[in-house]
Amino acid sequence: MRRGGLIILVIVTALLWLGPPSAATAQTTLTEITPFSFGRFSLRNNTAAHELIVNAATNIVTADAPFVVDIDPQRGEYLLEGFDPGEEITITIDDGGLTLNGGGGTEVFATVDYTISPSPVIAGGGGDVTFYVGATLRTLGNGVTYPTGTYNDDLDIQFDWVP
Repeated sequence: MRRGGLIILVIVTALLWLGPPSAATAQTTLTEITPFSFGRFSLRNNTAAHELIVNAATNIVTADAPFVVDIDPQRGEYLLEGFDPGEEITITIDDGGLTLNGGGGTEVFATVDYTISPSPVIAGGGGDVTFYVGATLRTLGNGVTYPTGTYNDDLDIQFDWVP
């Protein structure tokens, strides 16, 4: 017997802000190698807050029992170039929430605890560094059924460095 289920596809789009002016600013570039995604999943219930966690360092995904993952979540992978060797780069991502079809309105999933790996982020000998983004997705736990659809939001990543 096949049972129906709620399919949820979560997409997070990266918005990038490169920090204060420095000698490196004119040549600094960012390349998105792999976009961050919570994947596609079904949720058996929303009677309590449940979490799906994407580890930035290992890309290992852990999820509470109500999550049934169909397409694996993926940590984000980004390449920064054009910094001075040994320069430390501070990366900040604000916690946010996901809405159905990214249309704004009431957040229905909380995205919290964004993590960056490695920590600290330091440009290598060639002035570049690859870093990874992970996060936790949390249900609201209010008993409401999530409609089938795509839930997304923009990911605001900020970079700061001191030359």
